[in-house]
Amino acid sequence: MSETKEQQRRRLKREDIWRYARTGEWWTLYDLEARTGHPVQSISARLRDFRKARYGAWTVERRYQGRGLWEYRVVLEGMAT
Repeated sequence: MSETKEQQRRRLKREDIWRYARTGEWWTLYDLEARTGHPVQSISARLRDFRKARYGAWTVERRYQGRGLWEYRVVLEGMAT
């Protein structure tokens, strides 16, 4: 079964975001937007995807930086938290 255009678009966004998320570094949605060119709403949705079993069931942590700004990171296996 082949991907629809929408499925392909989401997959490509996930791949773009994963390139940075897999580093284990903390990123704001705006950092990722600047690097990938994808809107923050899309980035937030793709980060939620990473928590789902079919996309790896990764732990996605977030921490508050103040003034409504949050940072996110994907915790990779064996990584100190």
